[in-house]
Parts: sequence; structure tokens; C-alpha cells
Amino acid sequence: MMDRLLTVDQVAEMLAVSKWYVYDHGVELGLVKVGGCNRYRQEAIEAYLSRQATPTAAPTEMPARAPQRRRKRKLSQSAVELLPIRGES
Repeated sequence: MMDRLLTVDQVAEMLAVSKWYVYDHGVELGLVKVGGCNRYRQEAIEAYLSRQATPTAAPTEMPARAPQRRRKRKLSQSAVELLPIRGES
């Protein structure tokens, strides 16, 4: 039995994505070229959906970080002599 072939618009609607997403991920989605048209195997789309729907591990919480002590800024003792402001001597 032959797989049903879907158009770009049909695949985009099934996945709730843009047509450009379908074009960009054609190989993953089971792209079949028919003449000059892109078609996608329905079975491959369903497999893609089931792979995407598999539950992933729950995100782990980041361990609490100890508060960082702020470093005191050291004022540098400049060895460079500053120029006087105009009008002051």
C-alpha cells in the first residue's frame, strides 16, 4: 500500500508551523520530490510528530549559589601628574 503524499501547506497545518519550516526541515519530514513539487509522506510526518511528543526529562533545578562577596575597588595611586584646570593654578 502506498503512503499518502501531503503538500507543504497540509504539512504546515498539521504541525502548526510555517511553510518555510517545512521547506527547511524537508529531509526530517520525509521529503519526496514529485516532478518539481515537494511532497511529504504522511507516515513520516506522523513518525516525526511522535518523536517530538516523547516526554523529556523534567528540567532540574539549578543549585542555589552562595552570594558573592563584592570586592572593594582599589583606588589606584596614579603616578601620572594631572593637568591643572584652566583658570586655576
